[in-house]
Amino acid sequence: MQDIDFVLAKIHGIHSKSVVGDNYERLRKIDSIDSLNKELFGGDKIGGASKRLYTDIEKKFKIKVYKEITELSKYFDYKNVFINNTILKYEIENVKNLVNAHILKIKTDIELFEVKLENTLNYDMVNKLDYTDFANLKKILEPTIFNFVINLVENKNDKYFIENELDKFYYRKLVESTSRLSKTERDKLKPIILEEMNWQNIVWALRTKLYYNKIFSDVEQSFLTESGLISKAKISKIFDLEFIRDEQDKILSGFPTIYRELIKSATSEEGDIDIPKLEIDVDYRLYSLYIKNFYLEFNILAIIAFIHIKMKEYNNVVKIVESIRYKTSL
Repeated sequence: MQDIDFVLAKIHGIHSKSVVGDNYERLRKIDSIDSLNKELFGGDKIGGASKRLYTDIEKKFKIKVYKEITELSKYFDYKNVFINNTILKYEIENVKNLVNAHILKIKTDIELFEVKLENTLNYDMVNKLDYTDFANLKKILEPTIFNFVINLVENKNDKYFIENELDKFYYRKLVESTSRLSKTERDKLKPIILEEMNWQNIVWALRTKLYYNKIFSDVEQSFLTESGLISKAKISKIFDLEFIRDEQDKILSGFPTIYRELIKSATSEEGDIDIPKLEIDVDYRLYSLYIKNFYLEFNILAIIAFIHIKMKEYNNVVKIVESIRYKTSL
């Protein structure tokens, strides 16, 4: 097991080359996918880059990012519960993709990015078995902490419901593990986690109302209920929205200011809420809250911030690749 000073020195060294800040500003000016590939991965230019190179770069870079993130658990011999449960979010994305492939009967290989944690997916088994067969999916999930998903799939629950249950599982584990932090670390980190959970509930409410035509009583039991969150009674007000001009201020009046402001910024003059825009705005706000600890703290908070920086870095690379592919400016 490495001491925390070693890990902090390691991640700050890695961060100096991350595709954020000045490095992102430099790379986003590249107008050739071949040149971008050379900048990111070294070696000679390929020349006459194929269309496949666009997706290959995104895939290779995501593998790199996931490796750097999961190395954090390895540094602590997989014994730091809070770090493990933070990283669990990315393994849950793999479980969601696996379940979705099963439901849609997608037999071709799906892209899963390996996360190394205890009692999670066995990728040798995943790669060997036909997971469109329920018996095989059950065999994959049974030895893992995700075995509760088996009954959800077997009972033909909707995909969106299963994904929400996985999200609730993640946040429940994450909040439980804050008890392993020092009081100082917990006091600084838990408010950010609670805000993230509030946004999970708000976006979930908007999605179920707009995309699935649900009323509050249909999904009441599906919301996160941790102490300190916006109450269910207030969340239920979202289901009263009719998406007409100027109604948000009245219906969401009991929400804290930052929530009202971000929702309003994603709302058109006619009252329609742009959920994808809201999600982008929320992601940026949460990223800003997490990463400030990277520069100000010399403890586990900096390590958690590093995880968020790495995912921001991956998203930046995707944006650069797409701008080159479609010849658009960033």
